[in-house]
Amino acid sequence: MRKCLALGAATLAAACLLVPLFGCSSDDDGSDDRILPPPAPDFATIVYRLDDSANHTFTTGDGLAWCGGFSWDAATGIITDDASWSGPFPALHDDGPAADGGHEADGETAGDGIWTVAVEVVSPGADWTFAYMPTKHSVDGSYGQALDPNWGGQATVTAGETGTVTIAGPDFIPMQSGCVQMTFVIDDTANQSYTEADGLAWKGSFSYDAARRVLTQDGAWSGPFVPLYDDGPWGAGGHEGDGAIGGDHKWSATVWIDNSTTREFEYGAIRGSTAGSDGAWIWSGANGTFAVTAGATGEYYPTGLTIPAWGTIDLLILIDLSSDGGNLPDPWAGTDWTGSAGIRGGFTGWQSVALRAFPEIGVDYYGFLLSEHIGPHDGLLHRGDDLVWVMELGGQEYRVDGAASNRMVMPRFLIDEQWWGGYDVLVQPDGDRYLTITVP
Repeated sequence: MRKCLALGAATLAAACLLVPLFGCSSDDDGSDDRILPPPAPDFATIVYRLDDSANHTFTTGDGLAWCGGFSWDAATGIITDDASWSGPFPALHDDGPAADGGHEADGETAGDGIWTVAVEVVSPGADWTFAYMPTKHSVDGSYGQALDPNWGGQATVTAGETGTVTIAGPDFIPMQSGCVQMTFVIDDTANQSYTEADGLAWKGSFSYDAARRVLTQDGAWSGPFVPLYDDGPWGAGGHEGDGAIGGDHKWSATVWIDNSTTREFEYGAIRGSTAGSDGAWIWSGANGTFAVTAGATGEYYPTGLTIPAWGTIDLLILIDLSSDGGNLPDPWAGTDWTGSAGIRGGFTGWQSVALRAFPEIGVDYYGFLLSEHIGPHDGLLHRGDDLVWVMELGGQEYRVDGAASNRMVMPRFLIDEQWWGGYDVLVQPDGDRYLTITVP
């Protein structure tokens, strides 16, 4: 008989009437009809490692965490599938294994700059793949802030896994030995019009190795050039200089330059660059320059580009091409240029722009009206702006004796809703010898 015999006789009789429900039997046939609990689940261990041993830039105050398509139960240490990334998420530690009073997995070393966490997951019945990334400034399992917005990983726990799965975060580029640290910045805080898709880049007499973040001199300006980012310091998973703030509309990049010899560089800025390709020139004035001195160390910031707030003054530049250019100097006179006139200057990104007819001003007057060519990153002018440009006729720069010609070139400015003209156009005394004028 089963343990029903422990009951009193009356209770036994009543209880045995319930045989169809409880499977209680007065015959001991060796069978056991009890409903047993399910077997304990098998677990896999996942160890996440963020290797900052090259730089040692992080501290416990940075609130490092491992985030992804899962939720973490701090009480059990188990993660479960959560494609919405709603959390909570586990913090990362660099305090050694749990056996030594820390939070890391066995075999880890406290203070080695490798931040880790070990969690468990119920051994899946089918492969489980989830996305993940490291974050900082996490509080009580919150997401915090992406350590590198341009980086994301994927991990897979295979069906039936019961062992340890180790996955890693992004690589941090260490400062190169025997180099100086150089950071270039474009400040777009006034207008905040640029995004990463607009391809801001640092162009100059160098070639850029993006994998090592190293510049080498190249007087031919053949590139690749340096893409700029707004993702925070290079030592925290970004590309910018020490102390930079991701998302502040200051686009920059820190690079390394060999300091074994003294060398000089020229540079400027472009937009529309893809992976370091060339783009439209947006630098203002003469090329920037910087020098690297043999044996120099430390961090340097060459003069950057600050994009001013857009102004309110419109610009019209006309050229009189009437009578087949009869008023133009030799060798330009006597040719009909009305279908092939253009302009190229700082206000066009040094891209050639075709002129259009302005019959309301005069027969065969062709010109460029700035407000007709403003893109998402351009604006009108300010008083005191220095403009530099050259006219083009038949696809050639309109020059005489090596200098841009100002003959029959007439600038006008729309100031306080009134057009003003009669201004003299000057020619640069040296260098490119382009046309120039200061906005009145």
